Amino acid sequence: TLDEALVLAREKNVDLALARYNLLEFQSRYRQALGGALPAITLNADYTRNFERPKAFFAGGQLETGIDNGFDASVTLEQPLYSGGKVLSGIRAAKHGLAAQQKQLQQSQEDVNLAVKTLFYNALFSSATALIQQDNLTSSQDHLSTIQQRYRQGLDSDLVVQRQEVEVASAKALLISARNAQELDLVSLQDTLTLDVDRPIRLIGTLAPPREGAPPYEVAERLALNQHPGLRAARENTQFYGRLVEIYQADMIPHLSLFGRYDWIAQSNSFSPTADQRAWDLSGGLRLNYPLFTGGDRLEKVRQAKIDLGRAGERQAQIERSVRIEVRRQWLAIVEALERARAQETSIEAARLALKATEIRY
Repeated sequence: TLDEALVLAREKNVDLALARYNLLEFQSRYRQALGGALPAITLNADYTRNFERPKAFFAGGQLETGIDNGFDASVTLEQPLYSGGKVLSGIRAAKHGLAAQQKQLQQSQEDVNLAVKTLFYNALFSSATALIQQDNLTSSQDHLSTIQQRYRQGLDSDLVVQRQEVEVASAKALLISARNAQELDLVSLQDTLTLDVDRPIRLIGTLAPPREGAPPYEVAERLALNQHPGLRAARENTQFYGRLVEIYQADMIPHLSLFGRYDWIAQSNSFSPTADQRAWDLSGGLRLNYPLFTGGDRLEKVRQAKIDLGRAGERQAQIERSVRIEVRRQWLAIVEALERARAQETSIEAARLALKATEIRY
């Protein structure tokens, strides 16, 4: 059924799986950006073995200044205090990137749903068309049999027989085309659902008449511009690249951080230094980092980020134009299809009346 096909698509479609992985990646990046605001704690440890003890020279003589084993361990803490808004911009950029991926996942979900529904109904339509073509072929073959009998009785010419044989051949070609279309629609549906294309499936459903008319064009356009996941993702991407510009600009101004360090030092000829052979110290302070000259590297990064921002803005405008055009095209197609359906219903009703009259006369 259609509902089962939609469930299978959500579970197995490759595009949806890739979109979910992209979302997981940006969720990780967002957590990473949050970690940039937290203090960094580093543990370092060194062991030194002096195979030849270091020496110092005093008044023309030598003096050994080290012993066999040296131990050094330190814990360092650093907390950013001011980075020109880089940390905050990084968090905001990651947030916009995460929102864009969420919208992109929603867009992928909507695209897959649309593809499944389209292929499902196309397969039902081609199946119904194949049944109609089969009936047409049967009718043409029956008519050919009647004409052949009339020809043998001398009531019809051979030209009439040949004309009907052409009709039968054309009906066979149309039947083959309809069955091929049905098979291709089923294969496309299986591919979208990531199913084995060699395994036969049977669709359960009917082609119901349209339940409602097209909404007003202005309402449809406004809804699309406000709710279209792809357009909303493009807007979030533009915000994301805007924050990247702020991040690279922040690299060009002074950064201030608070640091603290605890050291434990020991030297001993054995691996168990005594109290007199070990010491520790504790220090802390402020650290200022100001890049005076980086060879233009950071300036070019800012320029590249602005280029990416401009590209994202153009892409957003392009998607917005595409959404407007697609809404217009689909709205016109819906209106045309509804009118055509009403006309076909009138033709079918007229054909039923003609069939009834023919049966009565017969």
